Formats: sequence, structure tokens, C-alpha cells
Amino acid sequence: PSSSRDIVPGLLRRRHAEYGDVANPYATAHADWVSDVVRPAVNGRFRTLRGPDATRAIGTSLGGQASLHLLLRRPDLYGGAAMLSPAFQPPTVAAAAASSNSLRDKVLYLDNGGDVGEVKVPFFDLVDHMTENHWWNPGYFWLDTQLQPGIDAMRAALDWTGVGYRYD
Repeated sequence: PSSSRDIVPGLLRRRHAEYGDVANPYATAHADWVSDVVRPAVNGRFRTLRGPDATRAIGTSLGGQASLHLLLRRPDLYGGAAMLSPAFQPPTVAAAAASSNSLRDKVLYLDNGGDVGEVKVPFFDLVDHMTENHWWNPGYFWLDTQLQPGIDAMRAALDWTGVGYRYD
């Protein structure tokens, strides 16, 4: 339902708030719901390995930030997080730096789907996001480039506090 209901109709998507930074009460409620409702339901229905060593969170964009939020909020449940083209906001970067002791034994993976080596994301690609349903949807042609400063800030915070991670 988070993709179909607005907090402020036409202005604030519930989904954006749920994936918000660690200071956002909607994001905190979402992290608790995933940890305390969804995760036990999955474990109850499927044969899963239990414990933080076998449990990871993964997400893209704001979901990447939400994955790190799960790890920061419940390090007893999650052993790591993969953050793919994450949209980190300053409170999340600060929380990661402040929680460095609980992150040191976790598995962290970061990447950005944009510029890689000599291959650069074009500022504007006329055919970006063309689909059968939409003859042209400019989408977020600029997004990966815009996400990089937040990723760089998170990497600096992790480096500064001695938290290991992989970045590709």
C-alpha cells in the first residue's frame, strides 16, 4: 500500500517517507515493521537460515538507505546490507558514523550504477527509459550522478570510523 497512498495527496508519497533517513518516524516504523512483522512471517513460512550471519538487507536508491537503516536499527537481526545506488541523506550518514562500533563486524556493500571508470552516465539520454508502455519517459537520467555525493559522504564516514565495506 505504500506505493499507492500519499501522506500529503499529490505532494508526499508514503513510500518516500518510509524509506527516509533514520530521523524520520515513518522510516523508523517501516524498519520495525520489516524486522518485527515481515521477517518473522518469511521465517515462519519458508525454510530459512536464521540469525544475523544469514540475514542481509538489500535495496536500491532510497531502499539502499532503508537497508542500512535496518542494519543500524537492528544489528542483532541483520549481518549486513547491500546498498545499490543508495540515496543517502545526511542524518543516515551521521548515524552510520555514530554507530561504527556495531557496524565493524557487518558486511557492507555499496555501488552506484552510474559512472564506472571511463564510462560516464550521459547528462541527458534521449532514449533513456523507453518502454513498450511509454514511448518516452525521461525518468531519472541524472540520478546516478546526483547520488554520488551522498555515497562519497557515506564512504568518508565509514573510512573515518574504520568500518570496512566493499565499493564497486
